[in-house]
Amino acid sequence: MDEPLQRIVVDSTIWIAWFRPRRTFGHRRHLARLVADERVAIVPVVIAELLAGARSPEERAVYLEMERGGATLEVERGHWIEAGDLRAARRASGQTIGLADCLIAAVARSAGLPVWTEDQDFGPLFDEGYVTRYVPPEPDQVTPS
Repeated sequence: MDEPLQRIVVDSTIWIAWFRPRRTFGHRRHLARLVADERVAIVPVVIAELLAGARSPEERAVYLEMERGGATLEVERGHWIEAGDLRAARRASGQTIGLADCLIAAVARSAGLPVWTEDQDFGPLFDEGYVTRYVPPEPDQVTPS
């Protein structure tokens, strides 16, 4: 029996690029495949970030449907503590990273899942091996619309 393919925590920066048709995003087909294969994992704070930036009731409905879709990871008390400690440690070392990003990293690390993001704030977390960066395959060979 084949092992299931690993899920990937997809950050709001990737979803925003995918949902905004005028924005150049070379991985539309790849993300669509991950969604179809049920390989996407979502940290609830990502849904909150998307809802906060929704530009229409229709866009908001899409985000709420994503949350109901079953790919949402549980956030536990320990994740919040880890996120707070992570942010405090980063601030003490002169790095700026938002609490939401720290929470995403803590949940992904706990689940053993890589994170797909375009957010540069994650860079030091990837570089230090705190959490794994998901690197998608080569961009789609289609012209953005």
